Amino acid sequence: MVKTILQSLTALLVISFTLHAAELEAEKLDRIYSPQTAQTFHNIACDILEPEYVSVRDAKEAIVLIKAAHKLDETMNNMLPQLLDAVEIDSETDHSDFVKKLLYRYVTASSDSELAMRGISYLLNQAPTRERREQILDAFNSDIGSTNEQFSSRLSTFLGSLIAETGDFKRASRQFKLAYEKDPYNVVAFEKLSEIDPESVNVVNMGPYLRRKIVLDPYSLELTLDFADYAFKYGLFKIARDTYQYAADLFVYDNPDQKIPQRVYMPWVISAYNVQHGEAKCIKIINRIRQQGDFNIYVEYISIMSEPLSRSERMDKLSGLAETGEQMLETNNPMITEQQLAFFYFFLDRNTQKGIEMAKRAYARNADSVDVRALYAYSLFESGDMESAKQIVEEIKTYNQIAAYTGAMINLEENNESEAVKLLRSCIEMQPGELISHKAKEVMRENESTYVPAYDAFTLRQNLEKAFGDSLIPKFYRPEDVITTKLSLNGVEFSYGSKLGLYVIITNNGNQPIVVNDNAFFKGNILVKAKVAGDIEGAKPIEIRKKITPVSPIRPGGTLAVPMPIKTAAPTLDRILERFPQANLVITFQAYFDSYENESGELASKIVPATTTAKRLGVVLTEDLLEKRIQSLEEGYAGQKINTLRLLGGLVAERKAAKNYGVVYKRNALPDSVLKQAFDISLADMNWQVKFLMLNVLRNASDLLDTKEKFSNALDDDHWPVRLLSLYALTNIPQSSDFQKVIDWMYQADEQELVRKMALIAGAVPEAAEEEY
Repeated sequence: MVKTILQSLTALLVISFTLHAAELEAEKLDRIYSPQTAQTFHNIACDILEPEYVSVRDAKEAIVLIKAAHKLDETMNNMLPQLLDAVEIDSETDHSDFVKKLLYRYVTASSDSELAMRGISYLLNQAPTRERREQILDAFNSDIGSTNEQFSSRLSTFLGSLIAETGDFKRASRQFKLAYEKDPYNVVAFEKLSEIDPESVNVVNMGPYLRRKIVLDPYSLELTLDFADYAFKYGLFKIARDTYQYAADLFVYDNPDQKIPQRVYMPWVISAYNVQHGEAKCIKIINRIRQQGDFNIYVEYISIMSEPLSRSERMDKLSGLAETGEQMLETNNPMITEQQLAFFYFFLDRNTQKGIEMAKRAYARNADSVDVRALYAYSLFESGDMESAKQIVEEIKTYNQIAAYTGAMINLEENNESEAVKLLRSCIEMQPGELISHKAKEVMRENESTYVPAYDAFTLRQNLEKAFGDSLIPKFYRPEDVITTKLSLNGVEFSYGSKLGLYVIITNNGNQPIVVNDNAFFKGNILVKAKVAGDIEGAKPIEIRKKITPVSPIRPGGTLAVPMPIKTAAPTLDRILERFPQANLVITFQAYFDSYENESGELASKIVPATTTAKRLGVVLTEDLLEKRIQSLEEGYAGQKINTLRLLGGLVAERKAAKNYGVVYKRNALPDSVLKQAFDISLADMNWQVKFLMLNVLRNASDLLDTKEKFSNALDDDHWPVRLLSLYALTNIPQSSDFQKVIDWMYQADEQELVRKMALIAGAVPEAAEEEY
């Protein structure tokens, strides 16, 4: 009895240990590490997603294959673009968990944030509520935000915008401030901050913001003038002078046949006039304006005041200038107006009677102009009509310098000195460098008062110098001189099977950083066109597109190397290289940057395009080579076997192309006997990865050999990647109605979830599988 019980217990223990060992073995087989197999699955997914139209079923298959690649090699971080392409097509299924997993793997300190933000957008679109979207952004920022500050800055901007929708502007403001601190070129964050929290944006932080916008787009006249105007308004006259010069050079570059407009040259000249000991530079600028044939009475006045003249010589020149102005006015010369002469006589030449006359004439001609009305009010003041002058200036003195000055003079006449000084100070603060401001300061001194600016120019300059150093003053360079590009290859000549590494190299030859983003001059759109010639003729140009947002600006003298992944971004080119092994090819690459269609309808580039050429040497197929390759399948190392299978895959594809379309170049045919021998050896190999790769070769040989049986036999292989590839291949080969039973059974019986998912995509009916088996 006891003996029987012991025997039973022993049997149970044996069964238990056997089952446990089987479970461990199954777990071991499930946790396979194979970068080569992972890359093959990824390549197949790229092929699936390449066509212009991809069905939902195709997208689902690609997602399963990408998941398989990730399971086999979790270190792969180049699959996110294809995953996002696929999940956007399979829009009815929520793939957030897997997208999140690859996104965490993708983001590093050097990762381009453009792709990462595309992944974030997908996750936010899948989130059912605004609260959930906030949680997603907050979690990513907490987990990996410190890894990549530009990415973190964009997350904070997103989060701030979401919070602002709730009306919690205080919390939203914190996010926008964080975003701007992490990436000072994030102008969106700064602008949103100024919208919801205007008090946090002030004169001190506005200067660096405006200067950075020139870094973003150094060829925007509007942005250049914004910063120049800021410097002019707050008394940074040397910075203003040199920035207006940059604006003038930029205008001439963009408009070589046009004159520098008054909007640019007038504040340029006045800034130069305000620079201490800057007379020589001021005269040089004025001469440049004169050379373009312009006459401006204010510019000529500044010229006279800047020249080293005696008092009598200066008075004579001013009288001559007034006479010239009146003569030009009498001949209806468009370069002089009554308004200009009125200002000149009132505030520069001190001829009140003529000023009154010109102000009246200007008012009769254009009473709607605010400046003309202010000048007319001043003429009324000088004529003794205080009440009429008051009525005019009352409405406009808060924003018009002449009106504020006139109001001050009226108050002085009425012995209201405190109000007069207040208005004089207001007049100056509007534009401290303007000619009338000099007059206002003079009146303040006469009344024993001194103008003290609200913001100290020296402190503002220090703040800017701290942020920009020697590059504070922008210097104009033509775009083609600042940004140079080239295409770089691993080598100009390569053999079959060698990796063709293609890089776009962008070099900064300027004196300030180059920022690449949607708000910058270069928005990061790269298009590389590849033309294949040589033994293959008539191939359409192949496009490789990439949108980049580098993690940091390209520093002066620095370079940015952008890899262009041919295998994933241009599967067509990769297939040509793989599937025509005996062809000698010449590939010409041309890169375009922010490409557009010009007036002639031709493709053009914002930055000078880059070009390079590579030569691929074809395989010389001989009996000796084939014999050695077959021998390597029997006796070689794993790496040798993999290289042989890659070559055989190419030869099979080449043979298929010759059969279906014909090839014009001389090639040696791959004998059926060699192909069969290779298949037999590989499919019997103890290394499952060799078997897997041979099955992948078989996918392209379905019309040359009977492959169904070989794939069907592999459906019960111990290694799930072999089963998954075989099932995928079988579902893409025409089958009889009996095949439904196969996919139903695979869905029901296979232990690997990815295999079951592939069966389900192929049309497995779960209920049928349960009933059948």
